[in-house]
Amino acid sequence: MSFLTDSSRVLTGITIQRVLSCLMIPIIARLIGPKDYGIYSVAMSFCMLIVIIGSFALEASIAVSDTQQTAAERTIGTSLLGIVSSLVCWIILCSIRPYLKSFYSMDIINALVLMIPIYVPLTIISMSFQNYIGYLGQFQFFVVADITAPIANFGTLLFAYILFWQDYRSLIAAGITAALARIIIFSYAARHSRLLNVNNLNIHILRSLWQARNFVKFNFPSNILNTATIQLPPVLLSTVFSESVIGLFSMARDIITIPTSLSGKALGQVFYPRAALSYREIGNIQKITWQTFVYSCQIALFPAIFTAAVSSFVLPVLLGHKWDGVATFIVLLLPFVLINAVQTQIGIGFVFSILNQQYKILIGNVLLFICRILPLVLFMLMLKSVHLTILAYSIGSAAGYAILLIWVFTSTSITISTASYTWVKYCFISGVCVLPIVAAKLKGGVFLLSFSLAVSVMLYGFIAWFTFINSEQRLLVISKIKEMISPKKKNSKVLEKPFLR
Repeated sequence: MSFLTDSSRVLTGITIQRVLSCLMIPIIARLIGPKDYGIYSVAMSFCMLIVIIGSFALEASIAVSDTQQTAAERTIGTSLLGIVSSLVCWIILCSIRPYLKSFYSMDIINALVLMIPIYVPLTIISMSFQNYIGYLGQFQFFVVADITAPIANFGTLLFAYILFWQDYRSLIAAGITAALARIIIFSYAARHSRLLNVNNLNIHILRSLWQARNFVKFNFPSNILNTATIQLPPVLLSTVFSESVIGLFSMARDIITIPTSLSGKALGQVFYPRAALSYREIGNIQKITWQTFVYSCQIALFPAIFTAAVSSFVLPVLLGHKWDGVATFIVLLLPFVLINAVQTQIGIGFVFSILNQQYKILIGNVLLFICRILPLVLFMLMLKSVHLTILAYSIGSAAGYAILLIWVFTSTSITISTASYTWVKYCFISGVCVLPIVAAKLKGGVFLLSFSLAVSVMLYGFIAWFTFINSEQRLLVISKIKEMISPKKKNSKVLEKPFLR
């Protein structure tokens, strides 16, 4: 099965998931205010750091296992390790609660007490099972999980909010249910594999984990740094600014990074195992890396720019006036998103793991950590201006991701000038397509603004249809649509070609 088919399949699931998530955001915002959302965001950031520490980055070794037996052994071993490590972290948290009161509110501490022993192990198990299903090539279950999880999340949120808690605890219950739903689906996908053959696995689990020790040696500190660059900002900001400010920042970051998450999960989940296979077969990943980069430029840059352009007049209507200020944060975060949107799919963790150059992952993540966290801390402590702090964080992050992209291109023999031109070209196309929105904002008027949104999307779709794909690929898409509308007789198979030039 081709890279395009697998990517498109996963992209479909992620797209539906993101659509459902987008529909949930206004409802969550109406139910949960910035303060409770800030409490949940800080607790979630702590938990994601513990997830990386508790798994020792061993889940990444599952996708590159030599045999299915080894992959199954590592999946079970990593899951058990996650359960034990989460309990240890919970005990430590309970013992240092008096000390944490000096930095964080009791609401944040209570949220951590609830989440660490349940959410953390479930997340590690879900990650491990997902890597195993990816190893088996059953990407269709990614689609099922990506659709089912937000539905379970939303249903639990409403149920918990109406019957039990009108605060951050309903978000915690929703997150736990979503993780459980993913585990159930991945377990079903693995029902005929070696994963459930526990009797044959018990003896070899420790040996399989020991064989993956290079992932702990290099990927573990790299994953901690990489996760810290994402999760530390809310944790650090909450020591100076109010929980409501953290809620506004977290909501803005969740919204503006939707395009990045959309393309990143879809392409990254397929890129890693496919690129690993390509390297094993031909010893080169240049073609698939370039293909993924171009594909991400096409599908991720315009939505990010479009979101920033419409946020000032769309979000107040969707979220309510208590969320005023989110649009400003979104615009401040745009520089970092425009680079991250095309870097996350071909990240150094993927590329250098495949090339067996794990030490470069550590170096790259140290650099990225410095570029993202140092400006944030300096501006936060020196100026204590939340907007300047977020702008410094955004520009520093963009610079760090740009350096990592250059390193990836150099390592995979991709010309930097060609890659830069490609990125600038798609940014320019996206910018031109949102000009109707900018013009409508200057003129004002609800009807004119609404009309400009439709014009902008149709303009980009028109350009994409006639420039991103060729005539044969357009015919292929049309034939697939016709088959979906009236699936009577299957036409003679059309030779599938890469979706990109």
